[in-house]
Amino acid sequence: MTAQRLTHDDSGRLIPICCAADVSAEVKDRLLQRAQDYGNGNAMQIFLVFVDSLTIQYNEQSEHGHNTSSDPASPFKDKTSQECAALLQELRRNGADIDFELFAIIDKRSLQDETALIVDAQLDGEEFYDFGTLRVPFELTYGRLASYSVGDASGSVDSVASLTMPNGVFRER
Repeated sequence: MTAQRLTHDDSGRLIPICCAADVSAEVKDRLLQRAQDYGNGNAMQIFLVFVDSLTIQYNEQSEHGHNTSSDPASPFKDKTSQECAALLQELRRNGADIDFELFAIIDKRSLQDETALIVDAQLDGEEFYDFGTLRVPFELTYGRLASYSVGDASGSVDSVASLTMPNGVFRER
């Protein structure tokens, strides 16, 4: 049996955040709260979902106050952006309503400086050929992901700008 072929058009509605470290419920809630606060505290829906398992169907966004700590045996733990993209593609093949090209990673650095690594994985047919990354503070995570998903901002331009910023972390000007 061959795996279902996925292309750009097969991406789902939710933007995953891969838990590549042991992420507490408090850290997850803090990221969601900062994203909400950055959106002027309005009641915007945030279509982010924390991902740390290959057996869960991810079809609903994560909500502040309803998170649990990440699974210590997460298959995403200590994975690279390329490895996370492949795991997300597998989840999408199995019915999860997630994007597998645009996502974020919470890694060990994230736990220290409250930043997330945004990944923009480019597909050529069904094969990944490029992985643009950008590290942003928690409060910018959803805004940048949402902007990239609709084409209102350029990850490559932001990535170049981040090279001149302290610790390589993108901050809005």
